[in-house]
Amino acid sequence: MGNVTHTFISAIPDGADITLVRPTDWNEEHSVSAPAVGGDVATKEYVDEVEGFLDYGLSFQGLVTAVGGITDFTVASLIGMGAGFFKPFAGSPYEIYVVQADGAAPEGEQTPVIAYATATGIFQHAAFSVSLAIGDIVLIQHPVIAAIGTKAVAAAIGVVTTTDFLMAYIKQLVTELQVADALIDTIEAKTSAMSILDETGGNLTTDGSEQNLYIENTPTGVFVPICIDIDFTNQGGGETTTLRYYKRLYSGGAWVMFDEEVFVGVQDPLGKTITLLPNRYGIKVTIDGDGANAYRWSVYYEE
Repeated sequence: MGNVTHTFISAIPDGADITLVRPTDWNEEHSVSAPAVGGDVATKEYVDEVEGFLDYGLSFQGLVTAVGGITDFTVASLIGMGAGFFKPFAGSPYEIYVVQADGAAPEGEQTPVIAYATATGIFQHAAFSVSLAIGDIVLIQHPVIAAIGTKAVAAAIGVVTTTDFLMAYIKQLVTELQVADALIDTIEAKTSAMSILDETGGNLTTDGSEQNLYIENTPTGVFVPICIDIDFTNQGGGETTTLRYYKRLYSGGAWVMFDEEVFVGVQDPLGKTITLLPNRYGIKVTIDGDGANAYRWSVYYEE
């Protein structure tokens, strides 16, 4: 396995007693040998543990140096890794992932190791779509890494299982999110096309003349008012109030009255509602009261 020397070198001359460790014994190289197969079990297990720790890895890259058929190949650089290293007697085997095959099959394919011969570096596996070729590059991946999968893995379907790659569930999630996103877009398009109800209002005190209670003089498009509510709480007995509803029928046209209602004295109920209709060129509601009363109003319309 190699030689070991001490960092400190003693310059003291040797003594006469050879039963003692002398400076030259200290200074010379010390040989360390690994026990042969079948040697001391305790020592061998210790050495195997150290060597296994040094050699162990999650992924090994190899150049295919020989191909025996569609289900086996050789990687000379991975000879001597130990029996059962890539295909343990218990637990999951390593996975073979084809990194490079000149851009053709089986590049991107993945399959588990079925058997590994440490003396020859031969890997046996389930068949790829076509045989590997000498010079192809493979990754021998620990099952923890291989469980992630590759971009070639199809999306998972249904419930989670222990046989699918993590990539399959990532793709499944992405697919479901894309479906959900499309549904959200559809819902957004439909809701955006729906009318939104808005409201405005105010408080006006009558002065004996016809006054604009509410006016939309120059709408930018077809305007869809719904109704206007007026509160007659402050109107007294003997007082008369007239509400008029006007529309403009073309751009720059005169106001045309479509409705008129007269309210005399104290009202019951106190609230009055005038229904309004869609219009393109303008709409207004006026109030004409002979008393100086405050009338609260609210108009509702679609945006």
